[in-house]
Amino acid sequence: MIRLSAAAAALGALAGLAQAAISPELINSAPGELLYVWTGDFDKEQEDFLAVFEFNRTSSDYGKLVHKVGAGTFGNEPHHGQFSYDGYRFGAAGILSFLFPVKAREAAQYQLYFYDTTNPRKPKFFGNEKSTLLGIPFPNRLALDFGTADEFYPLPDNTYLVSGLGNRAGLNAGPQLAHISRDGVVLGQYPKPVQLDSKGVLIDGIQNILGSTANTIAGLGNQATHGITYTNKAPGKPLVLTADFIEPQSALVVTKPINGGVKYRNTFRLWDASPNQFTVIGTFLVPNPPADGAGCLTNYFIRGDPLFRAFGVGVNSNKVYLLDPDVAGGNKNLNIEIALDLDIENTSEFGTFGPFPKANPHYLRITADSKYAFLSLAAAGKVLFLDVSNPDNVRIKQVYNFPSGSAPHYIDIWPGSETRGDNRLVVIDYFLDFQSFGNIRQGGKHRVYVFTFDDNSFKLDPKWPGQGPSYDEPTGLDFTTLFPENGDTTPHGSAFYYNYKGKFYEYY
Repeated sequence: MIRLSAAAAALGALAGLAQAAISPELINSAPGELLYVWTGDFDKEQEDFLAVFEFNRTSSDYGKLVHKVGAGTFGNEPHHGQFSYDGYRFGAAGILSFLFPVKAREAAQYQLYFYDTTNPRKPKFFGNEKSTLLGIPFPNRLALDFGTADEFYPLPDNTYLVSGLGNRAGLNAGPQLAHISRDGVVLGQYPKPVQLDSKGVLIDGIQNILGSTANTIAGLGNQATHGITYTNKAPGKPLVLTADFIEPQSALVVTKPINGGVKYRNTFRLWDASPNQFTVIGTFLVPNPPADGAGCLTNYFIRGDPLFRAFGVGVNSNKVYLLDPDVAGGNKNLNIEIALDLDIENTSEFGTFGPFPKANPHYLRITADSKYAFLSLAAAGKVLFLDVSNPDNVRIKQVYNFPSGSAPHYIDIWPGSETRGDNRLVVIDYFLDFQSFGNIRQGGKHRVYVFTFDDNSFKLDPKWPGQGPSYDEPTGLDFTTLFPENGDTTPHGSAFYYNYKGKFYEYY
């Protein structure tokens, strides 16, 4: 257990490290620019929560806590969250919410948490996932067929896609993609149960507690949905691309004698995202994956690419892939190739970088003009600045090295980078620390950093707390001391509220 003593908490507050006090002026200001951070209690004894920070770089309150609102439960291992397309809801997932017992909490906790962001500076807890009976929504802890809820992706109709890595037994079987209303109502779960056409041919998905045989027939073996990306710009139909990461049960210590360690997966899935459809229409198989699997964590369509290609990240294979969905050919000839191999040197006019063995690449974020990208390396404690203007020739421009013991995981680019050249990158230094019960121990330093960037380089934003020139080791916002009432806390996912010219920023 990690807890701050009363004396330590007081010293932290005096040093300006703890920000428990919330200014009424900040809450009551115009919506403006905000950073939401979905946060867990490290020792899983106190309530998980959503923290809101001032993100207007011209404000004297830049980086200060605006509001904190609880989840009502603990031990969820808060993961990722996003605003609805209209900005009036924030939805987030707890990846371990389905587990029991954790510190003697209630069984089968809700996995999804929704907040009313009508006043984005003071969000209110709205509720959890819901089922419907006779068209009437009602809260239901078992509304989702999967466990390990993970990513939220907002759709233009103000609904969400939510991913889950496996079923409630921790196996890669059953539906692992849910379509959710912005208020938490489960609208559908995919792939659907086995369906046969008039000739008895399997046409859609599988829901099978054990998986294997029927999953193989369906072409859906080892589905472990994590990353989600969407485009409605492709001709013919909207597309969704998902990444298959791990089998959840293999991340637990008790299963190590059986599995030998974490079981990573080797596939990206292409879906027809027509209304109420969400059908897998193709599978990208990673070439020459490691024996224990590639671990496909995240993927992103390249904005403006005429072929509608996407980048995908393999955590355990240590590679970034280029995926071509063959839009012109009706998605019949899917192609995947290596775009960046971190196991070898990357040499270009920018210099020679690497190799970065066992670096564990996690999140890759692409600038709006699709010229550049950033890639977090959790095990290596680095973030790479990439030139992706030619997706067939990805080049490293710069490497930022975090302090020893860091584990940069989630990163995101501020939308002001597109609308007014306010180029900023948020980096969260925490992935997962399963402590005594898990095989994944990449806890990092529990910090939130902000960088500025231009066409040539990126650097720590000196205006963000804990990053000025007086710091021998920049700390950013240090969540080990930021909330003395909780003690050590773990930031994981973040999202931006960006009110531009009177309307919420539109996703792409």
